[in-house]
Amino acid sequence: MKLFYDSPSAKLYEGVAQKLDLIPDDSVNLICTSPPFNIGAPAGEAWSVPDWYKDDMPESEYQEAQIKALAEMFRVARPGASLMYEHKVRLKDGTGIHPMQWLLKTEWSFIQQITWDRGSTHNHIPTRFWPQDELIFWLAKGKPDNVNGQYMKFSSVWKIQFETNSWHPAPFPIQLPERCILACSKEGDIVLDPFSGSGTTVRAAQNLKRIGIGVDKEIKYLEKSKLRLMQRSM
Repeated sequence: MKLFYDSPSAKLYEGVAQKLDLIPDDSVNLICTSPPFNIGAPAGEAWSVPDWYKDDMPESEYQEAQIKALAEMFRVARPGASLMYEHKVRLKDGTGIHPMQWLLKTEWSFIQQITWDRGSTHNHIPTRFWPQDELIFWLAKGKPDNVNGQYMKFSSVWKIQFETNSWHPAPFPIQLPERCILACSKEGDIVLDPFSGSGTTVRAAQNLKRIGIGVDKEIKYLEKSKLRLMQRSM
C-alpha cells in the first residue's frame, strides 16, 4: 500500500485488498465494499474500462483472492465490527455461483442477507429470468456491537436505483453505503472500502462525519476519487 491522499476525514491508498499492510490490526469500525464480480469487462458501454480491468480470472483463483481479501479485512476490523459485502449470484457454464461458497470459508460470522433491488442489470442471460437484484451480506467479527436500532426499520429488501452517468463501470449509488454506515457505525468511526473504485463509500463516510479509508490499485480511479472527496457537494 502507498498513501495517495490524506485529509482529516478521508484517506486513499494505492494498493490491493489482499494486502492492507498500512492499516493496523483491530482498527476499523465498519467495512463496506463491493469487489469486481469476475464476469468479464463490460463491452460496448459508454464508460472507459482500464486496460487491467479484465475481470475474468479462473473462478478458483477469483474465490481464493476473495478469501485472502476477506482475511485481511478480518484482521483490520476491530472485534464487533461489521462487514457489508455487496456481491451477486453469477451464472457460469449454466451453473449458479453463490458468494456464500467462499464467505463460509472465512472467519466472518454471517448475520443477515440483504437484497438490493437495483431495478435493472446489464448482465442478462436470455435463458434465465431477468435479474434485477444484487446481495449485501452482513457479516461481523464476532457479534456486531455497533448496531443502531433506529435504522433497523428498513426491510431486508432495499429498493435503490442503480447509479447512472458514471465514469466507473459499476458504481454504488451513494444511498447504499450511507444506509450501511448509519446502521452499523457512529460519528467519528473508521469506515473502510478495500475495493474503493469510484470512492462512493469513502465519500458517504465523509458526509456522515466518519473517517473514510479507500484502497484501490487503479491510479485513475484514485485521482477521480480524490477530486470527488475534495468537492464540497456531490
